[in-house]
Parts: sequence; C-alpha cells; structure tokens
Amino acid sequence: MVQECGNSYETLFPSLFASFCPVLRSNVYTLYFNTKPNRELMDRFSGGSVQPLITQTSIKSLPIPILDLQFQQKLNSKIHESFELKKESKLLLEIAKTGVELAIETDEAKAIAWMNQQLEALGINLTTTIETILE
Repeated sequence: MVQECGNSYETLFPSLFASFCPVLRSNVYTLYFNTKPNRELMDRFSGGSVQPLITQTSIKSLPIPILDLQFQQKLNSKIHESFELKKESKLLLEIAKTGVELAIETDEAKAIAWMNQQLEALGINLTTTIETILE
C-alpha cells in the first residue's frame, strides 16, 4: 500500500492525519476539501474574517468520509490522468497557435507540415483532420 502523507492539510492538522495516514490519499482528500460544499462549510467555521482561522476543533467537526482504499486509488489515478490531459491540451493549444502563426507568416503547407511533425512527436496522427479543418 502506498502512503501519501505530507500534504498541506497534514501540516496544518497533524493529529488528524497521524491517525488516518495509512488510509488517506492526499490528492483525494485535497479534492474533497476543495469541493464547493466543503469550502462553504469551512467558511462558516472561519467566522467570516479576512484571514480565515480554522482550528483543529473545527476540522474535527467536519464530516470527513473514510473512503475505501481501492476507490481512493481509482480516484487518485483519475486525478493524475486529468493533470496529464490538461498538460497535453495546453501543449496542443500551443502547437495550434504556432501553426496558425506559421500559416499566416509563411504558407499553410509549411504550417501543416510543422504541426504534423509536432503531433507525430507526441504520437498523435491528425494529418487528415487538420487538412479537413483548414480547407
């Protein structure tokens, strides 16, 4: 079993995480604490000040589900996958921007060739798709 202790919540509330560390996945609970209902609940506990102060007593009164480790691992892998897909989408956007700039500055054929080369380096074959879009 992989233990992922050492996140910011553990630093803030060591006694809470010391007792649950073997069964908590930090990404899963970070996601859980950052959901809208939990943020609103945390805001209520903070007393509405400019710099919210959330005590260990407040945290202990929050409903914190202990999720099945298999479910946490599955959710954790989905979280990692979403981060990877976000990186890939940013990279694809940059390739598209540069490709459009090349098409404007030089010609479409060179831009398409460059974009295909970049996509091929990523293992993506969209030659026909890109040509269809640019037609």
